[in-house]
Amino acid sequence: MASDLLRLVDVREAAQTGEARRLRLAAGLSLGEVASEVGVGVPTVWRWENGQRRPRGTAAVRYAKLLEALEMREAGFPASNLSPTTNVDGDDTAAA
Repeated sequence: MASDLLRLVDVREAAQTGEARRLRLAAGLSLGEVASEVGVGVPTVWRWENGQRRPRGTAAVRYAKLLEALEMREAGFPASNLSPTTNVDGDDTAAA
């Protein structure tokens, strides 16, 4: 499992390079769906994807976990039970 610090670095790079937006669109998710999953407003996700703001704090970690899940799904791994509060291993981190 990646540490939260590594996730923060990865999610900031994904947002800056456009990879986060590409993953969202490839998964067929709207800005609203991502915002709801991450626990932020639609403008926040839009700003992240457009380079106006950098993801930070616990929302950034949740966003990183969501992007990890989308990457797993894109790679062909089952990800139907993954959400920002779930590890890519399927363990519920909210219960920890």
